[in-house]
Amino acid sequence: MPRKKQQSPSVSAKGENVIGIINAGGRARVQVTQKSDRRKSSRDADLERLFALLEERLEVRPEDPNVGREEISSQIEQIKAESARGEKANQTKLERWIKNLAGMAPDIVDVMTASLGGPVSGFTAVLQKIAAKVKAESVGKV
Repeated sequence: MPRKKQQSPSVSAKGENVIGIINAGGRARVQVTQKSDRRKSSRDADLERLFALLEERLEVRPEDPNVGREEISSQIEQIKAESARGEKANQTKLERWIKNLAGMAPDIVDVMTASLGGPVSGFTAVLQKIAAKVKAESVGKV
């Protein structure tokens, strides 16, 4: 009588930044595929930290009778949404919006330029240059 051939158990784990432990014994087949786009993740993390800092600063900012928090928050959201486009972001819009923000809340732009003051790469460097230019222009007007 012929012996039945048993199929080896199979495990497959796919995804980005898969974390875990796979134990396999006997004749089990294990295939793990993982990809990581460090550049994208790094940029996204930098921008998330930046906008989290801006939101924190906005929360502790004293009330201003001339400019409401909602108006400042709206401007920050526009900058954040356009920045999320990365290299495809419209630099003219970003510059205009950061100038508007500098007029409403120069302290928020100070936080932005200070946060982007360290070593940055890719699109974050573009945002850093725009913020620094706007800050320099606003200092020259005072």
